[in-house]
Amino acid sequence: MKTILLVEDDFHIQEIYRTTFIKTGNYTVETASDGQEALVKLGSHIYDLILLDIMLPKVTGIDVLRAMRAPTSPTKDTPIILITNLGQEDIIKEAFKIGADGYLIKAQFTPLDIVREVDAFFQQMKEMPYIDKKGRKYFYGEFFPTELSTFAYNETLAQQYYPMTKEEALTQGYLWKDLPSQARYKITLSPENLPDHIRDAPDSIVKEVIECMQCGKAF
Repeated sequence: MKTILLVEDDFHIQEIYRTTFIKTGNYTVETASDGQEALVKLGSHIYDLILLDIMLPKVTGIDVLRAMRAPTSPTKDTPIILITNLGQEDIIKEAFKIGADGYLIKAQFTPLDIVREVDAFFQQMKEMPYIDKKGRKYFYGEFFPTELSTFAYNETLAQQYYPMTKEEALTQGYLWKDLPSQARYKITLSPENLPDHIRDAPDSIVKEVIECMQCGKAF
């Protein structure tokens, strides 16, 4: 079941949309009555889709959209469909430029029509998965494709908890980085000989090769 955040300041319209979506049995709907409330909810919840009005109190829909599409925002990839009565071409262009995924004009769609548009939106996402070089399909909402990772498998904690050989990792589609051998570093200081507080550490400690008390590697 998909979870939608409906951001609409008109309570009557909000309730009509909410009940129409719920009646399908395919969606749960949370609501926000202004842009500020929407941003608060977006900061603490994960939604499958945002239905966003533009003319909102406190913070406009365009500003909410802009905040959601900020590079560091956790919602930068969350689908957003604007539902509004503003049909000016310049506003529509601005919305898509910022990162809207859809734009519906309320006067042209009944509540049931909007549900159908959302159904079609999710169906399209289902029918257009990301396919990696090994033919594996990744659908919306699943884990990020491993081949798009910027880190090699043996550079992550995965190698510590689920160790693989280079051949095994490459076969499964992970990156692998040939790291310098730890054997060429001779440990000169064991963890039990480390001072208890940094103020007690001599300047010469920067020249030491210290053994990790957890994995035994040299650092």
